Amino acid sequence: MKIIIPTRGRADVIGQKALRLFPDATLCVGATLRARPIAGMKYRMIDFNERVLAEGTVGADGLLKVPAGKPVWLTDLERP
Repeated sequence: MKIIIPTRGRADVIGQKALRLFPDATLCVGATLRARPIAGMKYRMIDFNERVLAEGTVGADGLLKVPAGKPVWLTDLERP
């Protein structure tokens, strides 16, 4: 069984306590990226086992959100 703990920006406090209780836990930290150069690019969020968790296109404002509740390991960006 894999334990996933969403931290919602409190990774330092929750992470230390959680890893003491559950040494095999995966901490999921969300992020928001705003960058005009990535506007219109296609993205894929991939987990540790190379499964695609989410995919789509970055909006015209260049805003990309990585959710805290998913174990995202890599976000792959590609020009269409």
